[in-house]
Amino acid sequence: RHFGRPQFEGPLITGEFGLDNTVELPGDQWPTKWRMWYRRVQSDKITEPGRNPRSYFCLAESDDGFEWRRAKLPEGYQPVGDLENCVFEHPAKQIRWDPWDPDPQRRYKAGFDNVTVRQTHPNRSLLMGWSPDGVRWTADDNPDHAYYTREGGNDGTRTPFYSPVTKQWHMVCRPYCPDRRIAVTSSSDLLNWTD
Repeated sequence: RHFGRPQFEGPLITGEFGLDNTVELPGDQWPTKWRMWYRRVQSDKITEPGRNPRSYFCLAESDDGFEWRRAKLPEGYQPVGDLENCVFEHPAKQIRWDPWDPDPQRRYKAGFDNVTVRQTHPNRSLLMGWSPDGVRWTADDNPDHAYYTREGGNDGTRTPFYSPVTKQWHMVCRPYCPDRRIAVTSSSDLLNWTD
């Protein structure tokens, strides 16, 4: 057998859309063939000195998976702040589509940093968010539901995954520290997590 050598012509997703994205083929529920959630960075007064700039969870769309544009949100939907394609005000990185959740309001899931909770509970702001369609999100604002509570937070992906073996959701977290340790937290309901 003889294998060819791949030709690299550069990244498919660049510029504004190239930061922590999740791409989906949404089927009939969205007018374009492709859509993508990504972090859009924008500094504001909430950004803490010495921390990364504030980022928002935004939506892009594409007809071919190569050329991307800011998504036109459904009629009647009010984007977050002054960002016309922003669907979630808190920094999230990647989402998970879950067709098996019996609650249709939790079809999409994302781990995020609740910047409002962080102001009063700095080590309890890593929480979950849910959406029925990937556009209209509900943020958990109960600090008792934080999935990771170590000082300094999580420098990881914030992507929940379900294990059919343990029948639990898990989050792989990486402490904000000089070494590269990782931690795993688990939950059966996405609200109460192991420490």
